Amino acid sequence: MSETKTETQQQPATDQTEEPKTVAEMTAAEVAMEGRRLATSYLERRGYAVLERGWRCAAGEVDAVAEDEGAPVLVLVRTARRLGEGSDSMPGLAIDKAEQARCRRLALLWLAVHPEAEGVRVDVIALNIVGERCARLRHLIGAYQWEE
Repeated sequence: MSETKTETQQQPATDQTEEPKTVAEMTAAEVAMEGRRLATSYLERRGYAVLERGWRCAAGEVDAVAEDEGAPVLVLVRTARRLGEGSDSMPGLAIDKAEQARCRRLALLWLAVHPEAEGVRVDVIALNIVGERCARLRHLIGAYQWEE
């Protein structure tokens, strides 16, 4: 059974000599990178151990591999920048048939590389960056699960 958690995060201010880009100035790749950073920070605050970031295989990429109470979790992060109107809408959490097939391939390939694991769970984190140092987050726990 999947579970969804929602949280609003304040991003920490950075102490850099170079003036950081505003959210509006970020490229799509920078927004995605910021989303992955915020998602792993969220997981760590929730007690997950983040084992790896950006795990890649033939089926694609997993944004993070974490451990939740000893169980492996593959984490997919979906990030959107929604400034002003529409800031309440979140990136999709739903896992359609094509995404289920991709998750299955990712899980199987991860399990093939980690034979010590009895199973793996796939979580989805949707992030909506709504302003400077502010984002909304939803965590779908167990969006997809694969066991040997």
